[in-house]
Amino acid sequence: VETINIYDLDDTFDTSAVTGVTALNVYRGDGTQAITVADGTTVNIVNSVGASAGITIDFGATATAATVGLDKVANTAVASSDVTFTGAKLTDATFNVTGTASKVALLDVAAATAITINATAALTSEIATSTAASTLTITGTAKVDMDAGAMDADIDTINASANTGGLNLQLGTNGNDA
Repeated sequence: VETINIYDLDDTFDTSAVTGVTALNVYRGDGTQAITVADGTTVNIVNSVGASAGITIDFGATATAATVGLDKVANTAVASSDVTFTGAKLTDATFNVTGTASKVALLDVAAATAITINATAALTSEIATSTAASTLTITGTAKVDMDAGAMDADIDTINASANTGGLNLQLGTNGNDA
């Protein structure tokens, strides 16, 4: 098994014990989604409207990197309609935004310190990490709009030099300035 395609997910789904899964594609999700994957699995969320509890993706106890694709994700019905990562050792989080624009209330990347958004389709969201001195890198040809609230104070560096679509964000203060 290399790729698993799921349609209309409104429940939990766990592939962490399945050997060889490289991609889990979730199409048309319209409810609470709790997904668990093994290290090295990319999760692609396509044409999803989510639910008030949002989408939780557990990358397990050993994964250091997480990759999620977003295509036509509209998780903005309520403030808690988030895409939330869990994973004890996550340090890198990558979002590949493709196809049709996506709107997510919050992308919560757990303790990741290196966050990358590759946007070839527009993204509207806020982002959160629980680790200070994190870096956000934005690339691609599409607009990234993160100005609904102040940028997470744990993100100290933002690099959008490789993004040609535009970036909107609201900078907050983190109290670390000398």
